[in-house]
Amino acid sequence: MKKNIAIICLDKSMARSTAQLLADQLSMRFFDMRELFEFDHKPHSFKDMINTYGITYYRQKELSILKYASGFENVVFNVDSDTLYKKGTLNALSKDYLIIYMLQSGYNDERSIKMYLNILKKDLKRKKAMNVILLVFIILATMFVSSSVNNILSVTTALDNYFEMADAPDYLVITFNKNLSVDIDEMMNSTD
Repeated sequence: MKKNIAIICLDKSMARSTAQLLADQLSMRFFDMRELFEFDHKPHSFKDMINTYGITYYRQKELSILKYASGFENVVFNVDSDTLYKKGTLNALSKDYLIIYMLQSGYNDERSIKMYLNILKKDLKRKKAMNVILLVFIILATMFVSSSVNNILSVTTALDNYFEMADAPDYLVITFNKNLSVDIDEMMNSTD
């Protein structure tokens, strides 16, 4: 079982606060990708480094930061969502970390949709047998649900359909006693 957790979310503040809360609840250490980057480049801040060297410098350092952090155990690691765009980053993360993707509801950014589609595509390529088995079970479940709904509908409407097909009258009286049949005939004729 993997002993480290990686939190990935498009909303950086939400991911950071969730990762810190999770680390506190599980009594684990908390690492943040940007904080580790700033620690390596003290006394400069993250914004100073980005303004001086550009975002490409930060992207180049991400993989080495991931490798450094993977040397620890019992760590909750906050990873930037942009990190997943870099080749090899997801493989490095999946070896040592349980990856948790957080999707903020109502977040409809084109970049986020592209990221999740890329993740889905890679997962589908990697686990073909599991996906085929899952597809078969989904198809079977759909068939069972549709046949169940069909049975429920036919059972609930069966009595009405029976009376329509039989063309049965609204009232039916059957008697076996001849004396009583005369009384019933008189009663039925008087009710019209």
